[in-house]
Amino acid sequence: MKKIKIIFIVIGLLIGIVLLDTIQAKMFNNRPIFSIHKEQNSGTYLYVDEGLFVRHYNCPFDKEKTVFNFEKYICPLDSNSSIDFYISKDKNPSQKFKVYYDSKQKIYITTNIKEFYIIDKADQKKETLKFFISHVFQTFDDSIKDITEQLNLEAILKDGGTKIYRSKDKDITLITCNTIDGNRDVYIGDYSLKNNSKMCK
Repeated sequence: MKKIKIIFIVIGLLIGIVLLDTIQAKMFNNRPIFSIHKEQNSGTYLYVDEGLFVRHYNCPFDKEKTVFNFEKYICPLDSNSSIDFYISKDKNPSQKFKVYYDSKQKIYITTNIKEFYIIDKADQKKETLKFFISHVFQTFDDSIKDITEQLNLEAILKDGGTKIYRSKDKDITLITCNTIDGNRDVYIGDYSLKNNSKMCK
């Protein structure tokens, strides 16, 4: 009987410690002390500390967030960016490419995307990506960088440095070619777009 009481006391103390740890983590946006540390090589966070009831995200741009395990959370990307963007899609499921922007560096966009819109955060003015690249006072590469900084870098290919960016939240895949042969074109599709041998040629 005495042993059972001791077991219950120990269990009670452990539960109390875990609950206190959970409360301090959530209230003060700290990582739970009793947690498993997991590094992230790609995606939206650098690492996460997973506790019994909460998990603590360490995000890019010095941002941290503690959430309950039942909550869905995605780290914010570059909050300092002056633009936002989104795509409007067609019902056409085809992912054939069409030339969207034709210059020294081309942009190819899949036929299931009607338009790629850029939004100026300052005045909420909306314009097309084509207009944005043509009229903004910066290079083509810098204009594309404004977008890729808000996407997740998923892969760097061994063809010279072609990069594949994605965002499930924005339903976008963006591929910036950087081949040994000098191809610097850009390919844009929805999140399901996969790289293939016909791209960046």
